[in-house]
Amino acid sequence: MGSKVRAGIRGARLVALAAVTLLGCGAVGGGVADAASPAGSVSLIHACITPGGLVRIAARCVAGEQAVGLDVVPLATRASASSPAARISRSDRGPRGLRGRRGFTGAPGPKGATGGQGSVGQTGAMGAAGLPGPTYSAGSDLILSGTTFSLSPTFLTNITTACTSGEAVTQLSATAAPTCAALGTGGPPSGPAGGALSGSYPDPTIAAGKVGSGDLASGAAASNLGSAGGALAGSYPGPRLDVTGGNNGAAACRNGSALTGLSASAVISCGPGIYEDQNDDTAIGGEGALSDASTSGGQNSAFGANALNEASGSNNDAFGLDALYASLGGSDNDAVGVQALLENGSGNDNVAVGNLALYQENDAQWDSAFGALAGSAIDTGSNDSALGYNALGNDQDGSFTSGSDNIAIGTNAGSALTGSDSYDIDIGNGGVSTDGNGTTDGVIRIGTNGDQGAAFIQGVNGKTPSGTNQYVTINGSGELGSTGTAPSVASEAADQQSKEIAKLQAELASVMRSLKR
Repeated sequence: MGSKVRAGIRGARLVALAAVTLLGCGAVGGGVADAASPAGSVSLIHACITPGGLVRIAARCVAGEQAVGLDVVPLATRASASSPAARISRSDRGPRGLRGRRGFTGAPGPKGATGGQGSVGQTGAMGAAGLPGPTYSAGSDLILSGTTFSLSPTFLTNITTACTSGEAVTQLSATAAPTCAALGTGGPPSGPAGGALSGSYPDPTIAAGKVGSGDLASGAAASNLGSAGGALAGSYPGPRLDVTGGNNGAAACRNGSALTGLSASAVISCGPGIYEDQNDDTAIGGEGALSDASTSGGQNSAFGANALNEASGSNNDAFGLDALYASLGGSDNDAVGVQALLENGSGNDNVAVGNLALYQENDAQWDSAFGALAGSAIDTGSNDSALGYNALGNDQDGSFTSGSDNIAIGTNAGSALTGSDSYDIDIGNGGVSTDGNGTTDGVIRIGTNGDQGAAFIQGVNGKTPSGTNQYVTINGSGELGSTGTAPSVASEAADQQSKEIAKLQAELASVMRSLKR
């Protein structure tokens, strides 16, 4: 029968390219229902293998036989299970084929949940005993009573024994009284200080920034907590702003100045600024201008560094460096130029225009000077008028101090006047030191001898003055005079000769000046 099964299976392979599917195996009575077979397959049959090795085909196997279920499906006719060619007679099926190779291992499934914590294990065995502790015998510094230690009375007696006055403990013992020694003279500490202190012992100081008000006890007064730095001056806890160019203890910029540099780490600097106050005082563009304006009478104007620096008067105008610098109480003065009316003091109603004009004047009144160094020789003189460079100036010997009512017009005009020379009029002439000095009346000088060759005065020629007429005379120096007696011919000839000589002298002087040039 086995050969028939093999022949049937082989025939099925050759004719229909059959596929044999091993469905399962089992003991007698086993098998798989036909419903588990693929659609279109033949009915399930079993190959029964007897204990002797024989194979038989049957619907069921008997006891002792091994059953192998076979489902034979021809491939060519798999789509039509009812085709007669797809079926093989149960009696023609061969024995069970060999088991195929084991398939590949599938991928592992997901990790399962962690199991609950296990129960506490048993307590381990007791460890080995430790080393024995120290023991004390009776009479030592410690006494053991059961599990309690206490100091021995002897030790307590020894350590509580005091040294005498003037001594200090140098050694303690458990069995004897402490060793004492006399105190030495010692001395103050020395060496550099550290921590919150600076300097050296025995006189260190608190270092800057180390101690603040929060470090002081409640109610304690702060003294010197260190020197301030950066933009601050003085010492903590009350430093002040350190302002360059300031007054009032360098705590602020001067009047007429403004802050030009603000810094937390450096001195604050001042520069030119603008000042105004309730007295209508105004200062612009210079440090120190109107710096004492708080004591002034008001209506003062200062333009330039130190202009009206010490002003205490009213209605003064100063334009230029140090103009009206020391106007102490003076009022209604006008100064234009560097150091114009520099030392005015309490003088009033003076006008100076030009560098150093009226710069020495002090306590004078009603003086006017126009031009550099004009009126620079005037000190206390009043009612003087100077127009031109160094007019009424050039006081080299410092003696022209109180002359009054002088008029000087032209460069260096009246510059030779000295002392109290007064009532002089010098036009284009330097004047003479003895003019108007009290012994003579004031002198009028017009022009310079040798510089002018002719004089023209309109309104004289052809005019006869009323009253007693005088004859006008002139000497060789150009001094004019008059006489009631008509001059003689000889006198006139002499005068004419003198005139000719003077003319020649003037021409000669002119030639000499030309040669010098």
